[in-house]
Amino acid sequence: MKKCIGIIMVFIVAICLISCGKETSAESYTPPAVVTVPYAKGSLHDSTGNCQNITIHGSFVSGVALNTTNYITAQVNFTTAGKYVVYTYTVNGCWFSTDTLTTTTTGTQTVTLKGHGISTKADTAQFSLNYLNSSCSFNLITTPGPHIPSETDYFPMTSGSYILYKRDSVADRYAMTPLRFSFNGLTEIHNRKVYNLATSNEKDTSYYRKDGLGHYYEYAKKLSSILPSLEYMMLDDTKKTGESWQTDTIYTKYNYFGTITDIKVVLRCSILAKNVTFNYITPSLDSTIKVEEKLLVYDYLGNDFSSALIPTTVYYTKKVGMVEFDAPTYNVYMRAKGWYIQ
Repeated sequence: MKKCIGIIMVFIVAICLISCGKETSAESYTPPAVVTVPYAKGSLHDSTGNCQNITIHGSFVSGVALNTTNYITAQVNFTTAGKYVVYTYTVNGCWFSTDTLTTTTTGTQTVTLKGHGISTKADTAQFSLNYLNSSCSFNLITTPGPHIPSETDYFPMTSGSYILYKRDSVADRYAMTPLRFSFNGLTEIHNRKVYNLATSNEKDTSYYRKDGLGHYYEYAKKLSSILPSLEYMMLDDTKKTGESWQTDTIYTKYNYFGTITDIKVVLRCSILAKNVTFNYITPSLDSTIKVEEKLLVYDYLGNDFSSALIPTTVYYTKKVGMVEFDAPTYNVYMRAKGWYIQ
């Protein structure tokens, strides 16, 4: 018991000594003096009053956020040392600024201003660089961003879109000249339906519409010598490979070597392949559908003349449109070589 009391007494004495030591230390502590750094004085102008060099770094693209590669450097003539901030106001969605920095020397120095924001449009914008009572202007060029088509289906029809076809000599079959089909927002009504007009540089006009459900239609004016003007579904992207669709039976007449013959015609379209690669363009195009258009022709006695007509093969690529049209029966062949889709 006495041993325990002795230990307790030693512990109490130790605590008192530590406490007293703390009090003595606190009473003798002197906090450091607060040093206030003054603001530096100076100008963006040189000794003659002219603006000094401002250099732009990085590429500025519309719609792309500025990063560490987008900055400017400028010359500042400091007359006194201290803190400073150099900045611009926001123009075209972007601005430049330094952090609050400190210079310990005077004279002309190069400062770096970080870029911030996102350019809202492709343009040449004038910025004003500011430091104290001085300012200097510079021009910043923002280039257009990568073009992203607004339509993502297999036959875009937005105004301003076009496809340039080169009518190649494939296997020495045909020698043809380039052809450009453009959509310019023009429409025309046929059978109470509104069609978008695709016009060519050779004054050809084609008529198309779509329902937004994967069905694409053409109003064909005299599709062939045996067909009247009609609307037919040229593509159904909901169909699987091997599936087909066709027009109603068309009753018409055909001049067969001077003899007028009554015939029945059906235009049948079939999906030959889906999600294939179209290799005739560099780089190759994927998401392509291959369609066969075949005329089935019979006379009223049931005789089949379909084999005399070679089927037409058409390729449609998503976000582009028709990239190839091969109709040997009609001596027409077109292959896309360039395009712009809004």
